[in-house]
Amino acid sequence: MTGQRADATGEETEWWPKEAAPAGVTVGVPEPRESDRPARPSAPAARQGARTRTARTAPLVLALPPAGAVADLVLGHRIGWGLAGAMALAALLAAVAARRPATWVLLAAPPLVAAVLTAVAEVAGGATPLHTGVRLTTAAVRWGVDAFPAMALAEMVVAAVLVARGIGRAARRGRHR
Repeated sequence: MTGQRADATGEETEWWPKEAAPAGVTVGVPEPRESDRPARPSAPAARQGARTRTARTAPLVLALPPAGAVADLVLGHRIGWGLAGAMALAALLAAVAARRPATWVLLAAPPLVAAVLTAVAEVAGGATPLHTGVRLTTAAVRWGVDAFPAMALAEMVVAAVLVARGIGRAARRGRHR
């Protein structure tokens, strides 16, 4: 390719060894100007910010659902809207703080967390004493019914955050083109 032109940046550039370059010929590809570079933080810096945001919210996200379940047991005998509100708030904080690949895992978490918390809270709180002859399957159906509002509300919150992120990302891509 020696002696041929290469339009790498829109300017005519000749490729010659520095020692043999004729007068007036640019050698190599010119460096990009500062105005050509994107004005966003580097990828490692952006990932670091997401890690600290996740690390700050993790204790609160982990503490909210059990606190909601305990509040329900203290105020009444069954799991209800206290757990649902706490799960929704925890799901919102987790979905907002999570990095993009981790947000899809959050769709599977609310049903599992609500089911486990409901079972543990109702057995520990005495709402469903298993030693009185209540069959485990009957108790599990009752726990599922009690946990459903918390599951559904948390799922809707996570889905709304994911949709909002997708719309925002699409809008940003549209502006950059």
